Amino acid sequence: MSRFKWHLIGHAHIDAEWLWTFDETLKVCENTFRSVLNLMREHPGFTFCQSSACYYEVMEKTQPELFEEIKRRVNEGRWEIVGGSWVEFDSNMPSGESLARQFLYGQRYFKEKFGFYVEVGWLPDSFGFAWTLPQIMAKSGIKYFLTQKLSWNDMTYYPFYVFLWESPDGTKILSHQTVGSYSEEIKDENLGRFTHQSRRLRLLHGMDDLLILYGVGDHGGGPRRGDLETMLRWAGSRNLPADIDNIKAADYFKILEGYLGKVEIPVVSDELYLQFHRGVFTTQSRFKQINRKSEVLIDIAERFSTIASLLGGKYPKEDLRERWKKILLHQFHDTMSGSGIREVYEDCERDFKEIEKFALETLDTALAATSSKVNTQGEGKPLLVFNPLSWERFGVVHVRLGSKGVPCEIMDSLGNIVPCQPDKDGKEISFIANVPSLGYSLYRLKPSESWRTYQTDINACDDGDQITLENSRLRVSVDKRSGIIKEIYDKDLGLNFIGEGGIRIQVFEDHPRYGRKTLFYDFDAISCDAWEVFIYQQPGGVKYVELKEAEEVKLLENGPVRATIIVKYRFRQEGREDSTFTIYVRLYSNMPMLYIDFDVDWHAAHRMAKLAVPASFQSDYNTCEIPYGYIRRRNPLSPEATLYERAKYEAPCQKWVDYASEDEAYGLSILNDSKHGYDQANNIVRISLLRSPTYPPKWGETGGLEGFAKEREIADQGRHEFSIALYPHKGCWRKAQTARKAYELNYPLIVKIESEHCGDLPEKQSFLEITPENVILSTLKIAEDSDDVIVRFYESQGSDCEAEIIIPWKVKEVYETDILEREVRRSDSSLKTSLGRCEIKTLKLKLS
Repeated sequence: MSRFKWHLIGHAHIDAEWLWTFDETLKVCENTFRSVLNLMREHPGFTFCQSSACYYEVMEKTQPELFEEIKRRVNEGRWEIVGGSWVEFDSNMPSGESLARQFLYGQRYFKEKFGFYVEVGWLPDSFGFAWTLPQIMAKSGIKYFLTQKLSWNDMTYYPFYVFLWESPDGTKILSHQTVGSYSEEIKDENLGRFTHQSRRLRLLHGMDDLLILYGVGDHGGGPRRGDLETMLRWAGSRNLPADIDNIKAADYFKILEGYLGKVEIPVVSDELYLQFHRGVFTTQSRFKQINRKSEVLIDIAERFSTIASLLGGKYPKEDLRERWKKILLHQFHDTMSGSGIREVYEDCERDFKEIEKFALETLDTALAATSSKVNTQGEGKPLLVFNPLSWERFGVVHVRLGSKGVPCEIMDSLGNIVPCQPDKDGKEISFIANVPSLGYSLYRLKPSESWRTYQTDINACDDGDQITLENSRLRVSVDKRSGIIKEIYDKDLGLNFIGEGGIRIQVFEDHPRYGRKTLFYDFDAISCDAWEVFIYQQPGGVKYVELKEAEEVKLLENGPVRATIIVKYRFRQEGREDSTFTIYVRLYSNMPMLYIDFDVDWHAAHRMAKLAVPASFQSDYNTCEIPYGYIRRRNPLSPEATLYERAKYEAPCQKWVDYASEDEAYGLSILNDSKHGYDQANNIVRISLLRSPTYPPKWGETGGLEGFAKEREIADQGRHEFSIALYPHKGCWRKAQTARKAYELNYPLIVKIESEHCGDLPEKQSFLEITPENVILSTLKIAEDSDDVIVRFYESQGSDCEAEIIIPWKVKEVYETDILEREVRRSDSSLKTSLGRCEIKTLKLKLS
């Protein structure tokens, strides 16, 4: 039998933020990089790889001499740059556009400073991988993908080390799940370990070429001098079971390419789900919310700044880029997962507040530039309502009137009176506006002698036992004693979508418990309080409290725009301050959707709160949004579920989850503005709202793995405000346009009170529309290297189509580009293009 081949790469996995802050990471980078360069002087054959453009940029700015030496070693071929992204990001919770920006800014930095784009995607420690990632990587210049994290599974071994990972659109990336870890040590005692890894690789794939990543990781350090000295002793030794060499990651993947067609390399067309760290979708909920809000705000500011620039205004290209980089930094996998120390999230909150301030100011400037060109002359105070999405929509608008609260009324551009509703103080009014795609509509605010009475479809009734909200589409019933939503009745279908028990909050015991380890490592989940869900590990079975004795259930508002019920609960835990849930159940005029706004003061410890939504029908599957796409998952409790499917008892989602009948005749979509975790338990879908684990210890205070299990400060305490919407619908989620409805919840209409003036723009204008309805705009921006316009969009429903972009400007040339804005092919001046199922497409428009 042939000898094994061991290919060795020095490596330093450096966590950007975890048990230390980013400031400390920069010192770790400097120390690690100096150590690596010193070893390179001593050992001419030594090769090393390092990811994360963010680290290189900081070294360039703060340690220019060090940076120049790194460049020399890169040019020699001994220091390899991998990853191509800004940081080693989480790929489940950031938006699809955020993942694109990881590579846009990372790859462009490497090209500018080192003269090439990186080919090896590098996420050795991220906690699972979205199914759409291969396409995002391929369209960002990445040819290969490496991880080691799937060896942490706790129910089934990940069955492949080498595979072609296929996105829903059909893009395939040659991928490698390392047999060992990302921080091996080269020493004689590990010869048996590496031999065992080689045997596993040969047994599973018929391959003799083993990759060994060695070097101290997490807090940096990299290769040890002892690693290199041992390698020198091993080199050329016939007493070893393998031949060894130093290699670069890209060259190792070229070796793997040589096996294609010679051995069986499976195609994996699925997400890469990590069966461990299931709590990361919920831990640090406040941070996850400000991340989502920042993604949305910077996107909206970019869209309207692009429009303003085309109307003669300025586009703050560099300022937008720098804020994007801050967002991307904090989407590092440990930060996004909620597994960092308190100081990390204090830094994040400071940065996100600055990003929010910048985005709001930038948006205000862009809207002012656009508004100034609109003809607003006429009776009443002009109100310009802006829609940041690429389709026409009806939506709720809230207008602050100031301290006086003078009665008023709203007119549309044709002079028709639009029903409006003041708040209890008369300082804010709400109305429902119709606004064209990525554009605006003009409304007018007129003072009135008194608040008018409007006849709409909104009706509310309190019969003593329950409160009923009703519009032309839905009837919603809330029990007055429990506060539980018992009914969401669709009038068109004649169906109550809510099953037995009603919609309710469940608070689960979530104490860390010994007894569950990763299959590959001797590593117990008890040391992963911030990372892992323990509700199914409690002695005696799952333990939870249902909030069904409301302190208050009251009809708060009754039309004409909306009706609202307020429900208040108190959750008590011995030894802790009480937690309170104030819930606003809202139904709007002529809208087929129930909104549930939460105001929670959370003080629980080792508890996990979920919103349980039981359906009145059964299905074995649910569908949810992932970055730039969707995925269908089976109920883990199904008798037909595989062990792999049963392991997904807590799963990631983005803005929506849908549960449809088996024949897809109808379904219930659950939309959110900041939640990322959920589960299905037969006919109940539960959205994970809050967790309260302990913070992990700071670096240096861990005391080994046992130190992680010690009781410390409880995370995520205090005030949380978020929104859920329930959308019953006919047909499947595609026909119901669930993805669009979820975008509308996250991208609200924006109102600007304007002065009266002349202008060339009409009272209603669309600046960009994309058809058909399964195509969603993900970015509108000015190109990185020119004043051309970049339009990125994706097919959201799994159907080939012909997409068309409609804009009011004359187009001279159209280029299809990749995510890095490199031209792929030139089109004519037509804005029609074919779009494959689940495809992401970027166009560059040269305007006349």
